[in-house]
Amino acid sequence: MDSMARPWFSLCSRHEVPLKTIAKAYRFKLYPNKAQQQDLLRFSGSCRWLWNQLLELNIETHKATGKFVFRMDMQKLLPGMKEQTPWLADTPAGALQRVCRNLDLALKRSFKPDAAGKYAGFPKFKKRGGERSFYVTNQQMRIEVCA
Repeated sequence: MDSMARPWFSLCSRHEVPLKTIAKAYRFKLYPNKAQQQDLLRFSGSCRWLWNQLLELNIETHKATGKFVFRMDMQKLLPGMKEQTPWLADTPAGALQRVCRNLDLALKRSFKPDAAGKYAGFPKFKKRGGERSFYVTNQQMRIEVCA
């Protein structure tokens, strides 16, 4: 094979999987009506509330036991939290699970240095006027609410 006529990807001989992949992203602009706007704001508020509750739980658990509550344990708490707070059940389940995943990653990154040797810092509580966003995992989309 001539060195000039290389394919744009190469195959791994063991698994025959392309080594190079192309990621695509689509950006949509939504024009929701008033009721849909209220739903989107409520969903983003539910995700913010859940983040704060789980972060508080992690801080209290760490003070008591020296350990953190990680992703799978946080997700196991979701059904009980939905029973205690019925309005939380209206939020898409995938969005709530994504909050657990994001908090888990934030906790892990606060104790492991990145490639430059810097630590991310401990996760912070989300404020009411901050970024309003949540993920809809069934369709693999992230929705940012611009108010």
